[in-house]
This record gives sequence, structure tokens and C-alpha cells, in this order.
Amino acid sequence: MQNRILLAQAGSELIDNPSGHQDLWFIFGLAIKYLLYGAGIIAIAFMIIGGYLYITSSGNPEVAGKAKSTMLYAILGLIISLAAVYIVEYLFATSLGISNLHL
Repeated sequence: MQNRILLAQAGSELIDNPSGHQDLWFIFGLAIKYLLYGAGIIAIAFMIIGGYLYITSSGNPEVAGKAKSTMLYAILGLIISLAAVYIVEYLFATSLGISNLHL
């Protein structure tokens, strides 16, 4: 199958596909991958914020507790994000037969 598309405006003239991808699931997989990268960056940012709060707590148990919970929730959020991606990939592969999400 050629990598070409037909546009309604072009009449019967074929033009090259600018994206190079004809598979919608490939693009969906790329979107999930970039969202996962974003979740990782956010988790790292919250780990840094939590570490900074913990270092600057100066023995204050309330601030130290807030810092620990910030770091814990950042790690839990990242674990949940990873688990969600693999659950979606598994469900797509088993129920729809789509195994080319490229995650």
C-alpha cells in the first residue's frame, strides 16, 4: 500500500502523505507516550519540591510531614501512570487485537 492520501479539494489527484503514518493507533500510541513523559517530568518536579521542603523544614515536623507526603504522592502518581499505560496497552491488545501502539 502506498503512502498517499486523496483530498476532496484535489479532485482525483493524489498527493504525498505528509505525516508518513497511515495508522491511527500508531499516533494514539505516540500521544500516550508523550503524556507519560509529561507525567514523569511532573513527578520529578514534585520530588524536587518535596526534597527542597524537607531540607528546609529545619526540624519542623509539620513541614517535614508535608514534604514526605509530597514525595510519596509524586511516586504514587508515577506508578499509577505507568500502570494505566500498561493496562490500556493490554486491553487494546486482548479485546481489540491492536498490538501496534508502540509504547
